[in-house]
Amino acid sequence: MAGFCLLIFYESSRPIPDVIPPFFGIDKLLHFGAWMVLGFLFYRAFHHASRLPAASRALWWVSLLSAAAYGLSDEIHQSFVPFRTADFFDFVADFAGSLCGTIFISWWYTLLFQKNSRSVTR
Repeated sequence: MAGFCLLIFYESSRPIPDVIPPFFGIDKLLHFGAWMVLGFLFYRAFHHASRLPAASRALWWVSLLSAAAYGLSDEIHQSFVPFRTADFFDFVADFAGSLCGTIFISWWYTLLFQKNSRSVTR
């Protein structure tokens, strides 16, 4: 998770991003995808570091808010980088990606937990 955060920070620190395919909305799609992975990684890290069950609402909220807060801090960071700007809609894409990544992994862990508990009880 920390390595992925560093990669995002590095890419956000560059004044001009690498060549991005020129179609409308690609930057929002890239933000969504990166933060979906980040939401997934935050949930996984918090789940393994805590004793909270996979279906815990606290685990879900902490993961979502941590990933979204990193998205907000990334937009603030970009406002200080030459030729980059903070964009509210990039943050919306970050939040949406965080939400989807967190929902996906919590669903996945819940399914795994249910499957494992059924196989143990038989």
